Amino acid sequence: MISSAPCDKLHDVSESIFRKYDTNPTDGVLDYDEIDRAIREQGGDRYILKVWNQTRALRLSLGHFMKANVVPHMCASSESAQSVSFEGVVYPSTEAGRETTRKDCAQNAKAMSVDC
Repeated sequence: MISSAPCDKLHDVSESIFRKYDTNPTDGVLDYDEIDRAIREQGGDRYILKVWNQTRALRLSLGHFMKANVVPHMCASSESAQSVSFEGVVYPSTEAGRETTRKDCAQNAKAMSVDC
């Protein structure tokens, strides 16, 4: 939806996406169930959401959603460029003697964080 929007309408499209999934507009946030529904409808992997929600109830305000810097390639400029760096990586393994257990996966998922 956002990838086909005119570049000068991205703000409006972002708000409409938030409102599409906000089933309780009076609270001004997307809660876990609303975020989970959005991910399901987009065909995304919901595992990490479940883990994060067990750690602390997920809530995404309209303000935070609108501040997300999501820019389709056709609208990108040097001012909208994003920088991502990885500080640590964990790969699951099925190698004999180094198998990743369910407990390992859960611990590693809980340790994942994003700094803005």
